[in-house]
Amino acid sequence: MASLLIGRINDATVLGNIASVAVTSESFSLSGNISVSGAQIEKAKAVRDQIVGLMDIGEPFVPLRIDDDETLDGMVKVRSATATLDRGALEDGHFPWSITAERVPGGALPNIESPLIGGYRNNPGRVSSAVVPWHAVPGATLDYYDGASTFQSVPFTLASETGDVDYYQLDDGVRRQTARYALPPANWYDGAARVEQAYPDGNYYGVIGRLMYSGLSSTGWRLSNSILRVMPSATAGALDLQMWESGTGWGAVHSFALSATDGVTLYSVNRINTVSILRNSPEDCRVRLTVGLTSGGIDYPQRAVLDLRLRRGARVTEGRLSLFGGAMTLTVGPTPTEAGVALASGIGGYTTTGDAQSNTALVMSASGGTFATGSSAFTTTSALTGWSFGLGIIQNGGGAAAPWRYTDLRDEYLAPFGERMTVVGW
Repeated sequence: MASLLIGRINDATVLGNIASVAVTSESFSLSGNISVSGAQIEKAKAVRDQIVGLMDIGEPFVPLRIDDDETLDGMVKVRSATATLDRGALEDGHFPWSITAERVPGGALPNIESPLIGGYRNNPGRVSSAVVPWHAVPGATLDYYDGASTFQSVPFTLASETGDVDYYQLDDGVRRQTARYALPPANWYDGAARVEQAYPDGNYYGVIGRLMYSGLSSTGWRLSNSILRVMPSATAGALDLQMWESGTGWGAVHSFALSATDGVTLYSVNRINTVSILRNSPEDCRVRLTVGLTSGGIDYPQRAVLDLRLRRGARVTEGRLSLFGGAMTLTVGPTPTEAGVALASGIGGYTTTGDAQSNTALVMSASGGTFATGSSAFTTTSALTGWSFGLGIIQNGGGAAAPWRYTDLRDEYLAPFGERMTVVGW
């Protein structure tokens, strides 16, 4: 029978055994079985967890498509989602499922409102009128309008692993905006932010909601928006960044290490203890890591937390390191170290030697500090208990046109926006 695609479950082979579809003017009631071979038991478990995750409030609306009947395509609000551990489930991946979803009026081509609430990271070098708030939406978006005609009429197009992204810049400073546009359900997740987790078969599967499976390794996760992705490094405690290279796949890895000193002892972040999801929506994903610091085999005795955020269209991941002990001087930079060039006014800097794709790495913070040109390490001016910073990759070493220059990434990092996609009329 037909295959169901719902939310981030966009593989037609896994919900390809629909037993029944009850349709009314207001709702769908669907049931079936996860359809994989016995050798794909971990994939079946991942899809089981994704079905259950559909009830999470992080995505109030999700697309529903039945591949043999496109006239039923549209946005829905999931009211119930169940996967059953039937006899033989753990041996052959046989998980019966049922989903009830309420139709969203006008959901076949939904009109969207995205309230954009802007901020300004006070910094020593760029005034609020000089930074660049921005908004990114799927390239298939129709009739994009922000209500005040302040965004570019012609967006930049960013290629991503899951579909082109339209990127709009706001030219007249930080304020509240409300973007309005239409979006086909099939393109809802083009360039979307996402969290992925590794199952025991070694493959990564997208997380739906905030539920990570029991027994997940604290390093078995990835944060991605199909342009940039962030993940634990093979060097314990470090972070890896990669950029999507159109036509060639994911590019070279850039690794970053964190450290802290109380003026007497230098501690290095040498492990990730736990990982949890703070937000998981197409426009914005955030994870929280608890990390360990050590010096010569002696652990720092206080809790340390690292939050990471990635928006749709971002080429910089936003990080915040929080310490629950005393204030310390904090450092982040590439590992192994690389020579670099400092940005003006103590905001950070970028490396000068390109990788195989000629891309370089960028380290920034609005707090101000010292960028060491010999190592590209950025260190805070004073001791802190909480520190926000940004890590990114500059396409072609900054030689490309906007919005890929280091100045573009700097100015957008200093103007963070929050967003929530809402279907009009619901």
